[in-house]
Amino acid sequence: MLLKHLGPQTAHELGGQPKADARRLYNLWKFNPMTVGHAVWYIKDEHDTRDILEQWLIENREALVAADTTQAALTYNLLGEYAEVWEEIKYDTEYDWLPSNISEPNNTPQVEVTCPRCDQPFRNLPNHLRTCDGKPESEETETETATE
Repeated sequence: MLLKHLGPQTAHELGGQPKADARRLYNLWKFNPMTVGHAVWYIKDEHDTRDILEQWLIENREALVAADTTQAALTYNLLGEYAEVWEEIKYDTEYDWLPSNISEPNNTPQVEVTCPRCDQPFRNLPNHLRTCDGKPESEETETETATE
């Protein structure tokens, strides 16, 4: 079975929709939290939720951008363990291509801005603020040098 070796995949990558008998026999489930893009098929209790969600995002990036989908919209559509995983990965992994809210439409290019607190460049303010310590790099280096 291709899914066992490759992980979650779209029906196109599997050569078509799995038949009902195969879905029952191999415990295949379909993940598609929105009407945008393609579903990802996976083996229940075998594939990790994070892998399923990340594969769905990879497979549907263009469709999500074309539909002006936001991180907030995706958060609204995800339930249970998928919602929990999304809350983790939307900050761990850069999803700058997916604006955080409706006020940043996808057709508006996001430019790199320098943070006034830490002097580091960023494209997505909510993602940056989760890791910003408010200290410029030069200040950290001076402090480290003074304590050595």
